[in-house]
Order: sequence, then C-alpha cells, then structure tokens
Amino acid sequence: MPTAPVASAGPTPTPPRQSAQPCIEPCTDPPITRGQSSSIRIPSAGSPAVVYTNPAFAARGVPTYTLVSASFDVDMNAATITTNTFQVSRGGTPVIGSVSYISLSHVAIFQPSVPLALNTVYAVTLITGIQTATGTPLSANVTWTFTTTSGIPVLADGMNIYYGDLHNHTSYSDGMGLPVDAFATARANGLDFFALTDHSQLLTDPEWQDTLNRADAATVDNAFVGLRGFEYTNLKGHVNVLDTATYVSHTDPNYDTFEKFYPWIGSQATAIGIFNHPIKTPLRDWNFNDWAFNAQATSRISLRGTPPYPANQYLLSLSTGWYLGAMGSADEHEIEWGRYRFMGIIAPQLTRTAVLDALRARRTFSIDDWRFGLAMRANGYWMGAIIPPASTISFTIVVVNQDPKALLTTLMLYDNGVLVSMVAPFTTDALYTWTPTIQGTPGHFYYVKAYHDNDIASPAAYTSPVWMADTTSFNHYLPMIQNNSVP
Repeated sequence: MPTAPVASAGPTPTPPRQSAQPCIEPCTDPPITRGQSSSIRIPSAGSPAVVYTNPAFAARGVPTYTLVSASFDVDMNAATITTNTFQVSRGGTPVIGSVSYISLSHVAIFQPSVPLALNTVYAVTLITGIQTATGTPLSANVTWTFTTTSGIPVLADGMNIYYGDLHNHTSYSDGMGLPVDAFATARANGLDFFALTDHSQLLTDPEWQDTLNRADAATVDNAFVGLRGFEYTNLKGHVNVLDTATYVSHTDPNYDTFEKFYPWIGSQATAIGIFNHPIKTPLRDWNFNDWAFNAQATSRISLRGTPPYPANQYLLSLSTGWYLGAMGSADEHEIEWGRYRFMGIIAPQLTRTAVLDALRARRTFSIDDWRFGLAMRANGYWMGAIIPPASTISFTIVVVNQDPKALLTTLMLYDNGVLVSMVAPFTTDALYTWTPTIQGTPGHFYYVKAYHDNDIASPAAYTSPVWMADTTSFNHYLPMIQNNSVP
C-alpha cells in the first residue's frame, strides 16, 4: 500500500464557497456551491426566464443522440410549448420531432424523430408564444446554436467520453419529486448516465423497487443510462452504493459503524462504493475514520468525491492505501437533476454494462461544471489502472473542450501528491493533447489536475490516478483492475 507522505505542490482548490452549517442527525448531505452552469437568463420585468439550455449556447462536439431542452425559472403552460413555439432547424430547414414538458422541473424538451446529423450546426428558437402557467409570455424570442460531433474518435481503443452524475435524491428521502421526474430531467438536461441514491434510512422497500423500475424504463442503449443506488449515511461519512439488490442503513445495529458496513459491502459481488463529500472540520467529521484502510471493502469501494471539499482529503485517501477514482457530483436535493456536470467516464459505449465497468475500473474524472472531458493513459494503460513497474512512464493526457469560449490554462502532473510536470496551453481548442514522460517509482500513484479560465481559486478537474505496482506490497485485492485496458 502507498505510504508516501501527503504533499500538495502548486495551487490547490479551496473549500466550498458556502459556509458549512450545523447538521441535525441523521445528517443529510451538506450544501454545495460550485461553478456556474451553462445557463442564460433573459432579462425582462415579470417575464419568464430561460435559465439553462441543453446543448449549451455555441456548444460543439454535441452527441447526435442528444435531446434539446430549455429550463425556465417558473412553471410554464405546457399547451403553449409545441413544435411551433419550440423550433429546431438545420440550415433553415425544420427538424422533425416532438415536444414535451416536465412541469416539476420546468423543462421543455424537443426530441428529434431521428438522431441528429454529424458535424452539423443546428439552430434553436423559443418563440414568445410560450407562456407561464399564469399566462405571461416570453418577452422576446430566445435563440442559440450548437454543433454536433464529427464522429471521429478522439481517444484510443475505441473509447468515448460520457458525462453523468452518481449522487442525487428525490422525495423518497430528503429531496424533491419522484424518480420518474428525476431520470427524465437528467436526460433532458444532457447527462449520459444518472444515478438516484436516496438516503437508505428513509427508503422503503416499494420505493427501492420503484427506483429500479424507473431506472430501467429510462435507460436507452447508446443514449442514456439510469442507475439505482442508495446513500449510507454514517456519522463518520456517507457512502453511495450502486448495483446491489439490497440496501442497508446506519440505523440498523448490524450496520451502524464502518467496521460493520465494510464487511457487508465487501460481500456484495457487484457493488460499487463511492466515498461522498469527505471533509473534516469541527462541524463535520466525515473522512471515514481518517481513511482507515479496510481490506474487505477496498475491492468494492472504487470512487470518491473530489473538491470543492478540501483537496487534502483526496491525497489522504490515496496515501492510506485505498485505490479510488476521481469523481464529482451535484448531490441534488431539489429539481435541477442533470443541470451540472461534475464527472465523466471513459467507456467504449453508452450501455449500463459499459458504464458500470468504467466505474469499477475507475476510468473516471471530475470537473467543476465545465464542458471539458479529461482522459489520461500511462504506458498505454487507462487512468484507474495498476500498471507494471517501469523506470519511466509515458503519459497521454487528452482534454476535450465543448465550449469554444472556455480557456484551458494549466495541466499539472503529480507523483504521490508532488508536482513533477506541468504545461500552460492557454487554448480554447476543441482538442488538446499533452504527452509528458517522467521517472516511474514502484508503489507511487500519479494523477493530473486541470484548471480553466485562469481561475486557480476554483476547484480543479482531476483524473483518476494510475498506480505503479510495487512487487513487495502489491495489492492483491484488485485482480480485475490490474488488467484494465492492457495495450
């Protein structure tokens, strides 16, 4: 297990910008304040506002399976949202499709009747005939454009980048709405995969089953994947668990400590565990007993949340022996499911099996709600892998930028938390590749941080690490991951 001292060179992310509040047991999740979403607001006195669109304004590289949507700040009159008032066109020719509206989340959706064309500019127009539930119209037409993907692969091995969120709630615990609303809204808002993880101490068996039923119904191969999970809410930290047939709660004396919970998750053959929002302050001691390593759980808990929670927790978790991939989440408790992008995966296709395989293999990255994809390979192995010992490591780091106005400023490569190489591309290019080579050290882990728009005060994007095997202390609990995408 890695035992290198924790160090953090260079700029590090700050804690959440919203101060922590005392929590009343059983503690629910803390509020998260992050970067701005790709949203707009049409100024008007008393008129409805469009607060979010999918795709974003001027987005590029948009998947051809995407739904086109607009979110409003108030409930709208669904009868006024039609193909006459919500128009999508290509070169001036209307796109054939259907329109729907989700009242709870105030999302209007245009679903093309056939997939969009590759490498094509589309225009979207919302007409002033669209009205609120009380009859107030848009004050002006809202228009924007986006460009679809070229279809040319940008990653090796036939891999693709998909965006999603694995931490969300409904009224089945301490959130809002129902699973049917959540899955539909997340897909409309542009996510590729989405999990509901209601607090297990508040779930009932019928609600647990309904969540799975709705996830199954929402899943469309190569378009959207719905997942069911639960959040185990212990006083020493919260853990999301995906892909199990049952759920357990900290209120059950059989699972009221991590010493009892870890054997359970270790016994679940398909479980994927996620350490949520780790933090250690006088108000919240949520860093899982100071990241005490557990051999039974390590083969099942494969991911953990990255900043905006304190960045030192990321390094602490890696330095105590856990093999954890990077991810972020909205931890949504209201109605904005899927509106933010805090993580992505590298997978060959968009199916439930492929998504779960990517999560288990830790082919993941975290982002701070910006339209970037971040992928890393080391000596031909994808991030998340345990790689064979070698004297040098040749990295290929790929950044995919869907926002033509977003500036990739800095990429930093870390060895056991120590900065060893960096580049400052200052580019808005749709694709950027960096290929550093560094010395390899058995037993060390390596990851990349990325910053955008010259804002080193905001949370960075993180790749999952790769770990170089140490023949004297090789972790034998992860045989599947050792062979992760062998070149």
